[in-house]
Amino acid sequence: MRRDTRPWVWRCAVVTVAVVVAGCGPKTLDTSSLDKLEKALTALREPLELDERNRFNEALTYLVGGGALLNEAAQATHPGIVLALYRPLSGMTVEDVFAEALRRRLEEVQGAVTELEKEREGSDTNREVLDAFDLKASRVYKKNRGFLEWPIVEFKVQNNTDQVIWLIHFRAALLRPGDDEPWLVEEFDQLVLDGLSPGEGDLWRIEPERQEWVTLVDPHPDLVYTLDVMSLEGLGGNVIAATTWGGIESARLALYRKTLDEIRTTGGLALDRPPRAAGQG
Repeated sequence: MRRDTRPWVWRCAVVTVAVVVAGCGPKTLDTSSLDKLEKALTALREPLELDERNRFNEALTYLVGGGALLNEAAQATHPGIVLALYRPLSGMTVEDVFAEALRRRLEEVQGAVTELEKEREGSDTNREVLDAFDLKASRVYKKNRGFLEWPIVEFKVQNNTDQVIWLIHFRAALLRPGDDEPWLVEEFDQLVLDGLSPGEGDLWRIEPERQEWVTLVDPHPDLVYTLDVMSLEGLGGNVIAATTWGGIESARLALYRKTLDEIRTTGGLALDRPPRAAGQG
């Protein structure tokens, strides 16, 4: 009697289909060896249009660092380190890499925004007193000092507090829009010999230590000038009011929020905007 072999045929067919389906699934990163990693990266990049390939490379640069970005023109000099950097991405598809880079970048920028917001909340001692000490006007001009043109910071103040002010600590800065660090910053004190009584005002001129302040009067259109009252002291050095928050910090927070909004709106990483990840220029 002839044995029915159809069950075995069906099992073989099912196994064959499973293998084919597995082979036709989405391509993923294989970090089991450097050779397999290089082949996997090539396979992932190959079907991508140029824009998508650039976006993929940007995501990889952010996740593993530019030094480990393997491509046709770059060879790994430290295979073990490269594999260790890529290992957290093992099994990821192109879309998985995009999603992971976006998640980490959002976390990074949101963290920077939150940290600054907390800093702002705890930055002031007697904020209402600082606000009442009115910095009415400020400008920078220059005068000749030998062969150099030297800057002078001039400002008017009005003491609208209910206390006599003997020393005012100022911070001046030049900010370049788009940068989260000031281009130039200088702090200085103004001592009032007889004290500035409530209701009194005065006009003061201070000569900064750095000659670069003349860029404000040359003028330099790409720089923004800020002058902040950072602390007020009474007789004997008694601190009446103080803050660690000024124009520098306000500009930085606005910049970080703008980056966060751009990432959420476009879905891009905005790596050309601060805050920048470690290793980013």
